[in-house]
Amino acid sequence: MGEPCGRQCPLVPRLLALLLVTTGTAAVQPEPVSGMLGGSALLPLPLHPGIKVKRIIWSFTAHASTKMEVVEYSPEIFQHPKYSRQRLEFNETALRISALELGDSGVYDAQVTYQTLKMSEYSFNLSVYEPVPVPLIQHELLSHSTQDCTIILRCLVPAGSGAQITWQYDNTSSTIRTQSEDGHMLHLTVPTSALHATYTCVARNPLQEQSNSVDLAALCEHESHRWRWPIYLAVLVAVLGALSITLCLLRRRGKATDRAAALSPEEPLYSQVQRGGVEERDEQGLARTIYSEVGTGGDGTAWPQT
Repeated sequence: MGEPCGRQCPLVPRLLALLLVTTGTAAVQPEPVSGMLGGSALLPLPLHPGIKVKRIIWSFTAHASTKMEVVEYSPEIFQHPKYSRQRLEFNETALRISALELGDSGVYDAQVTYQTLKMSEYSFNLSVYEPVPVPLIQHELLSHSTQDCTIILRCLVPAGSGAQITWQYDNTSSTIRTQSEDGHMLHLTVPTSALHATYTCVARNPLQEQSNSVDLAALCEHESHRWRWPIYLAVLVAVLGALSITLCLLRRRGKATDRAAALSPEEPLYSQVQRGGVEERDEQGLARTIYSEVGTGGDGTAWPQT
Protein backbone atom coordinates (compact mmCIF):
# COMPACT_ATOMS: atom_id res chain seq x y z
CA MET A 1 0.00 0.00 0.00
CA GLY A 2 1.34 3.42 -0.83
CA GLU A 3 1.81 6.21 1.60
CA PRO A 4 -0.50 9.25 1.51
CA CYS A 5 1.02 12.04 -0.59
CA GLY A 6 0.15 14.86 1.72
CA ARG A 7 0.20 18.50 0.72
CA GLN A 8 3.12 18.12 -1.79
CA CYS A 9 1.30 15.80 -4.23
CA PRO A 10 -0.67 18.51 -6.03
CA LEU A 11 2.60 20.34 -6.72
CA VAL A 12 4.13 17.48 -8.75
CA PRO A 13 2.02 17.87 -11.90
CA ARG A 14 2.56 21.62 -11.82
CA LEU A 15 6.34 21.23 -11.59
CA LEU A 16 6.38 18.75 -14.47
CA ALA A 17 4.29 21.04 -16.63
CA LEU A 18 6.56 23.99 -15.82
CA LEU A 19 9.65 21.90 -16.61
CA LEU A 20 8.28 20.90 -20.02
CA VAL A 21 7.43 24.48 -20.89
CA THR A 22 10.71 26.00 -19.74
CA THR A 23 12.98 23.39 -21.35
CA GLY A 24 11.18 23.42 -24.70
CA THR A 25 11.05 19.66 -25.12
CA ALA A 26 8.28 19.89 -27.70
CA ALA A 27 9.50 18.96 -31.18
CA VAL A 28 10.23 21.96 -33.40
CA GLN A 29 9.66 21.66 -37.12
CA PRO A 30 12.68 23.13 -39.01
CA GLU A 31 11.92 26.09 -41.23
CA PRO A 32 13.41 25.68 -44.74
CA VAL A 33 16.01 28.27 -45.77
CA SER A 34 17.84 28.37 -49.10
CA GLY A 35 21.20 29.91 -49.90
CA MET A 36 23.36 30.20 -53.02
CA LEU A 37 26.93 28.98 -53.04
CA GLY A 38 29.15 31.96 -52.22
CA GLY A 39 26.17 34.03 -51.04
CA SER A 40 24.67 34.52 -47.59
CA ALA A 41 21.78 33.13 -45.53
CA LEU A 42 19.79 34.83 -42.76
CA LEU A 43 18.26 32.84 -39.88
CA PRO A 44 15.87 35.22 -38.04
CA LEU A 45 14.51 34.60 -34.52
CA PRO A 46 10.87 35.56 -33.82
CA LEU A 47 11.49 36.51 -30.20
CA HIS A 48 8.80 37.35 -27.68
CA PRO A 49 8.37 41.11 -27.58
CA GLY A 50 9.01 42.93 -24.35
CA ILE A 51 11.11 40.16 -22.78
CA LYS A 52 14.86 40.59 -22.44
CA VAL A 53 17.13 37.85 -23.76
CA LYS A 54 19.61 36.31 -21.37
CA ARG A 55 21.39 33.83 -23.67
CA ILE A 56 21.14 32.31 -27.18
CA ILE A 57 22.93 29.08 -28.04
CA TRP A 58 23.22 28.19 -31.74
CA SER A 59 24.00 24.59 -32.70
CA PHE A 60 24.47 22.89 -36.05
CA THR A 61 23.70 19.37 -37.25
CA ALA A 62 25.03 18.32 -40.64
CA HIS A 63 23.37 15.51 -42.51
CA ALA A 64 24.00 12.17 -40.76
CA SER A 65 26.24 13.73 -38.11
CA THR A 66 26.07 14.74 -34.47
CA LYS A 67 24.97 18.15 -33.22
CA MET A 68 27.71 20.62 -32.38
CA GLU A 69 27.57 24.02 -30.77
CA VAL A 70 28.30 26.90 -33.11
CA VAL A 71 28.19 29.99 -30.91
CA GLU A 72 26.73 31.28 -27.66
CA TYR A 73 25.48 34.84 -27.61
CA SER A 74 24.73 36.92 -24.54
CA PRO A 75 24.56 40.67 -24.02
CA GLU A 76 26.76 40.13 -20.96
CA ILE A 77 28.90 37.08 -21.83
CA PHE A 78 30.40 36.60 -25.28
CA GLN A 79 32.11 33.47 -26.60
CA HIS A 80 33.99 33.23 -29.85
CA PRO A 81 32.17 31.14 -32.45
CA LYS A 82 33.60 27.85 -33.60
CA TYR A 83 33.06 28.98 -37.18
CA SER A 84 35.24 31.67 -38.69
CA ARG A 85 34.09 35.03 -37.35
CA GLN A 86 34.39 36.54 -40.81
CA ARG A 87 31.58 34.27 -41.96
CA LEU A 88 29.23 34.83 -39.01
CA GLU A 89 27.21 37.85 -37.98
CA PHE A 90 24.83 37.43 -35.04
CA ASN A 91 22.88 39.30 -32.43
CA GLU A 92 19.80 38.62 -30.36
CA THR A 93 17.51 38.68 -33.38
CA ALA A 94 19.27 36.69 -36.15
CA LEU A 95 22.27 34.71 -37.33
CA ARG A 96 23.76 35.50 -40.76
CA ILE A 97 26.19 33.14 -42.53
CA SER A 98 28.17 34.64 -45.41
CA ALA A 99 30.40 33.09 -48.13
CA LEU A 100 28.25 29.99 -48.06
CA GLU A 101 29.82 26.60 -48.75
CA LEU A 102 28.11 23.35 -49.66
CA GLY A 103 29.15 21.97 -46.26
CA ASP A 104 27.02 24.63 -44.53
CA SER A 105 23.87 22.72 -45.48
CA GLY A 106 22.16 21.24 -42.43
CA VAL A 107 19.92 22.03 -39.47
CA TYR A 108 20.60 25.06 -37.25
CA ASP A 109 18.91 25.10 -33.84
CA ALA A 110 18.64 28.17 -31.62
CA GLN A 111 17.90 27.82 -27.92
CA VAL A 112 16.80 31.18 -26.47
CA THR A 113 16.72 31.79 -22.72
CA TYR A 114 14.95 34.91 -21.46
CA GLN A 115 15.55 36.83 -18.26
CA THR A 116 12.37 35.28 -16.92
CA LEU A 117 14.00 31.85 -17.44
CA LYS A 118 11.47 31.10 -20.12
CA MET A 119 13.03 29.12 -23.01
CA SER A 120 12.17 28.93 -26.67
CA GLU A 121 13.65 26.81 -29.45
CA TYR A 122 13.81 27.57 -33.16
CA SER A 123 15.09 25.40 -35.98
CA PHE A 124 16.19 26.12 -39.55
CA ASN A 125 17.01 23.66 -42.32
CA LEU A 126 19.56 25.40 -44.56
CA SER A 127 20.13 24.11 -48.11
CA VAL A 128 23.04 25.57 -50.08
CA TYR A 129 22.66 25.29 -53.86
CA GLU A 130 25.14 25.70 -56.67
CA PRO A 131 24.30 28.28 -59.40
CA VAL A 132 22.02 26.78 -62.02
CA PRO A 133 23.86 26.38 -65.38
CA VAL A 134 22.22 26.87 -68.76
CA PRO A 135 20.86 23.42 -69.67
CA LEU A 136 22.26 21.53 -72.65
CA ILE A 137 19.79 20.11 -75.19
CA GLN A 138 20.76 17.01 -77.17
CA HIS A 139 18.65 15.62 -80.03
CA GLU A 140 18.36 12.36 -81.95
CA LEU A 141 16.37 12.28 -85.20
CA LEU A 142 14.55 8.97 -85.68
CA SER A 143 12.64 9.73 -88.91
CA HIS A 144 11.59 12.67 -91.06
CA SER A 145 9.08 12.57 -93.91
CA THR A 146 6.61 14.86 -95.62
CA GLN A 147 4.01 13.85 -93.02
CA ASP A 148 5.83 14.17 -89.69
CA CYS A 149 9.10 14.24 -87.79
CA THR A 150 10.02 11.84 -84.98
CA ILE A 151 12.76 13.09 -82.70
CA ILE A 152 14.11 12.61 -79.16
CA LEU A 153 15.11 15.66 -77.10
CA ARG A 154 17.23 15.37 -73.95
CA CYS A 155 17.86 18.18 -71.47
CA LEU A 156 21.05 17.83 -69.40
CA VAL A 157 22.44 19.68 -66.36
CA PRO A 158 25.43 18.79 -64.14
CA ALA A 159 24.59 16.18 -61.54
CA GLY A 160 25.69 18.30 -58.58
CA SER A 161 23.59 21.35 -59.45
CA GLY A 162 20.44 20.01 -57.78
CA ALA A 163 18.27 21.60 -60.48
CA GLN A 164 14.88 20.21 -61.46
CA ILE A 165 14.08 19.84 -65.18
CA THR A 166 10.79 20.69 -66.92
CA TRP A 167 9.85 21.08 -70.60
CA GLN A 168 7.60 23.88 -71.90
CA TYR A 169 5.89 24.35 -75.26
CA ASP A 170 6.11 27.66 -77.18
CA ASN A 171 7.41 29.54 -74.11
CA THR A 172 4.19 28.97 -72.20
CA SER A 173 4.06 28.09 -68.52
CA SER A 174 2.35 24.76 -69.22
CA THR A 175 4.56 21.75 -68.58
CA ILE A 176 4.92 18.92 -71.09
CA ARG A 177 4.78 15.36 -69.85
CA THR A 178 8.04 13.53 -70.47
CA GLN A 179 8.97 9.90 -71.08
CA SER A 180 11.53 9.72 -68.25
CA GLU A 181 11.08 9.88 -64.50
CA ASP A 182 13.58 12.71 -64.09
CA GLY A 183 11.85 14.80 -66.77
CA HIS A 184 14.94 15.00 -68.98
CA MET A 185 13.70 13.26 -72.16
CA LEU A 186 11.01 14.09 -74.71
CA HIS A 187 10.03 11.56 -77.40
CA LEU A 188 8.06 13.51 -80.03
CA THR A 189 6.25 12.62 -83.24
CA VAL A 190 5.06 15.96 -84.62
CA PRO A 191 3.05 16.49 -87.84
CA THR A 192 4.66 18.70 -90.45
CA SER A 193 1.98 21.35 -89.98
CA ALA A 194 2.91 21.68 -86.28
CA LEU A 195 6.70 21.72 -86.63
CA HIS A 196 7.00 25.50 -86.29
CA ALA A 197 7.04 25.39 -82.51
CA THR A 198 9.60 26.09 -79.81
CA TYR A 199 10.40 23.59 -77.08
CA THR A 200 12.07 25.03 -73.99
CA CYS A 201 13.96 23.17 -71.26
CA VAL A 202 13.85 24.93 -67.88
CA ALA A 203 16.32 24.07 -65.09
CA ARG A 204 15.52 25.57 -61.68
CA ASN A 205 16.23 25.32 -57.99
CA PRO A 206 14.53 27.33 -55.18
CA LEU A 207 16.73 30.35 -55.90
CA GLN A 208 17.45 30.45 -59.63
CA GLU A 209 16.41 29.14 -63.03
CA GLN A 210 17.96 28.92 -66.50
CA SER A 211 16.41 27.87 -69.82
CA ASN A 212 17.36 26.81 -73.34
CA SER A 213 15.11 26.45 -76.42
CA VAL A 214 15.14 24.65 -79.78
CA ASP A 215 13.16 25.22 -82.99
CA LEU A 216 11.78 21.83 -83.98
CA ALA A 217 11.26 22.69 -87.68
CA ALA A 218 14.82 23.90 -88.16
CA LEU A 219 16.14 20.94 -86.20
CA CYS A 220 14.29 18.31 -88.23
CA GLU A 221 15.18 19.96 -91.56
CA HIS A 222 18.84 20.29 -90.66
CA GLU A 223 19.07 16.69 -89.49
CA SER A 224 17.29 15.37 -92.59
CA HIS A 225 19.94 17.04 -94.78
CA ARG A 226 22.61 15.37 -92.68
CA TRP A 227 20.89 12.05 -93.33
CA ARG A 228 21.08 12.58 -97.12
CA TRP A 229 24.80 13.30 -97.18
CA PRO A 230 25.86 9.70 -96.40
CA ILE A 231 23.70 8.47 -99.29
CA TYR A 232 25.24 10.98 -101.70
CA LEU A 233 28.69 10.12 -100.45
CA ALA A 234 28.08 6.38 -100.85
CA VAL A 235 26.92 6.85 -104.47
CA LEU A 236 29.95 9.04 -105.23
CA VAL A 237 32.33 6.48 -103.73
CA ALA A 238 30.70 3.69 -105.76
CA VAL A 239 31.04 5.64 -109.03
CA LEU A 240 34.66 6.55 -108.33
CA GLY A 241 35.41 2.93 -107.42
CA ALA A 242 33.93 1.65 -110.69
CA LEU A 243 35.95 4.17 -112.69
CA SER A 244 39.12 3.20 -110.84
CA ILE A 245 38.56 -0.50 -111.51
CA THR A 246 37.89 0.18 -115.22
CA LEU A 247 41.03 2.29 -115.61
CA CYS A 248 43.09 -0.32 -113.78
CA LEU A 249 41.86 -3.11 -116.07
CA LEU A 250 42.56 -1.05 -119.19
CA ARG A 251 46.05 -0.23 -117.93
CA ARG A 252 46.82 -3.87 -117.19
CA ARG A 253 45.58 -4.89 -120.62
CA GLY A 254 47.86 -2.34 -122.33
CA LYS A 255 50.87 -3.51 -120.31
CA ALA A 256 50.18 -7.13 -121.23
CA THR A 257 50.08 -6.24 -124.97
CA ASP A 258 53.39 -4.35 -124.76
CA ARG A 259 55.05 -7.23 -122.92
CA ALA A 260 53.92 -9.75 -125.56
CA ALA A 261 55.27 -7.57 -128.34
CA ALA A 262 58.65 -7.25 -126.59
CA LEU A 263 58.98 -11.01 -126.10
CA SER A 264 58.20 -11.86 -129.82
CA PRO A 265 60.41 -9.67 -132.18
CA GLU A 266 60.45 -10.20 -135.98
CA GLU A 267 62.92 -13.06 -136.80
CA PRO A 268 65.35 -12.49 -139.78
CA LEU A 269 65.24 -14.88 -142.77
CA TYR A 270 67.51 -17.94 -142.62
CA SER A 271 69.13 -17.13 -145.99
CA GLN A 272 70.06 -13.64 -144.75
CA VAL A 273 71.65 -15.07 -141.61
CA GLN A 274 73.61 -17.66 -143.60
CA ARG A 275 74.69 -15.21 -146.26
CA GLY A 276 75.80 -12.66 -143.76
CA GLY A 277 77.84 -15.23 -141.86
CA VAL A 278 79.58 -16.58 -144.98
CA GLU A 279 80.44 -13.13 -146.27
CA GLU A 280 81.80 -12.10 -142.90
CA ARG A 281 83.97 -15.18 -142.66
CA ASP A 282 85.27 -14.75 -146.26
CA GLU A 283 86.22 -11.12 -145.58
CA GLN A 284 88.03 -12.05 -142.39
CA GLY A 285 89.91 -14.90 -144.13
CA LEU A 286 90.92 -12.70 -147.07
CA ALA A 287 92.24 -10.07 -144.72
CA ARG A 288 94.36 -12.59 -142.85
CA THR A 289 95.77 -13.96 -146.10
CA ILE A 290 96.73 -10.54 -147.47
CA TYR A 291 98.36 -9.58 -144.17
CA SER A 292 100.38 -12.77 -144.01
CA GLU A 293 101.61 -12.35 -147.55
CA VAL A 294 102.51 -8.74 -147.15
CA GLY A 295 104.15 -9.32 -143.81
CA THR A 296 106.37 -12.12 -145.12
CA GLY A 297 107.19 -10.57 -148.49
CA GLY A 298 105.41 -13.27 -150.41
CA ASP A 299 108.23 -15.78 -150.07
CA GLY A 300 108.12 -16.35 -146.41
CA THR A 301 110.77 -13.81 -145.31
CA ALA A 302 109.73 -11.09 -142.98
CA TRP A 303 110.07 -7.43 -143.96
CA PRO A 304 112.78 -5.57 -142.20
CA GLN A 305 111.43 -3.23 -139.57
CA THR A 306 112.35 0.43 -139.78
